[in-house]
Amino acid sequence: VETWSEPLIEPSAELIMAIPNVISALSLTESGMKVVTETNPFPTLLSVFCSPKYAMPNSRCLLNEMSAIVGTGIDEIMRHNPSLRNIVLIAIIQVMKRIVFIGKNLTTLEDARDFGIAAPSSSQEASMHVPDLEVARTHLMQYGYNITQLIEQILHNEDHIPHFIEVGGFDLLLDLALWSTMPGGRQVVAHISCLSSPSISNVTHSSTSSTLSAAVKTIATH
Repeated sequence: VETWSEPLIEPSAELIMAIPNVISALSLTESGMKVVTETNPFPTLLSVFCSPKYAMPNSRCLLNEMSAIVGTGIDEIMRHNPSLRNIVLIAIIQVMKRIVFIGKNLTTLEDARDFGIAAPSSSQEASMHVPDLEVARTHLMQYGYNITQLIEQILHNEDHIPHFIEVGGFDLLLDLALWSTMPGGRQVVAHISCLSSPSISNVTHSSTSSTLSAAVKTIATH
């Protein structure tokens, strides 16, 4: 997760929303299922939820509950094609790990800026200018919101929960709660500015926190 290739998918809401339907249709036939299994499109599809190319203010393609819509499509794929469940969940786990990695690195750099703590020279964002940290923080919060909304749709189906736990999903939910939710101070102002709407900022924070709590409770009571 330290190195991450940018997805080649165009930042288009219509395109992103259509991909799960195309995969689902392909998986209806034996030959189509073979193509889906061999090409494994899920890492590329899901990586849009942790890439600045698709986040505000760079793009609005993931607004209007797009991550939940994709999550519903992914759930349908796994329900109708249980043999794909493992590679789908692994792709989700990799995105979660990537978001946690970004959160840890960003926090280190923010501490270096705010408290004069030396940032590791090996950090990928070590050369980031101070104003860029504010943009990176609002991107991170959007990543957390996106992936938790997607996971919520997955966990609505109890059949997925044991497999989600098995691949490490529960521990990563706790890590997401620690590293991807809203900080305080001027970073809140930066987040509102990047989203161009205080109401969206509030929804992003509250929805991420409440969805993470609900996901943890769902797993704990399973």
